[in-house]
Amino acid sequence: MDWEATLGSAATCALVAYTCIGVPAQLLTNRKRRSTEGLSPWMVLLSWIAFVLFTGYGAVKPDWFVVVANAPGAVLLFLMLLQFVAYRQPAPGAER
Repeated sequence: MDWEATLGSAATCALVAYTCIGVPAQLLTNRKRRSTEGLSPWMVLLSWIAFVLFTGYGAVKPDWFVVVANAPGAVLLFLMLLQFVAYRQPAPGAER
């Protein structure tokens, strides 16, 4: 295996570990608390956009290291965006 493939494999493993361990842990925490308090919706939205764009880029290129590394993040961060909608709190003074 050449150094590019080795680097691609290492980067893929690191990103998949982040998206398949770190993000699901946060999803479960949000679900348990029924809240996304403390999370920036902008950070999650922009991260999701980056994952979607890199997944598309990898598919068009085609570079399956990029697709495999980014597709799980696109899916999981979309679920987190749905949590922002599901767990949003009404504005103070607003009727429920």
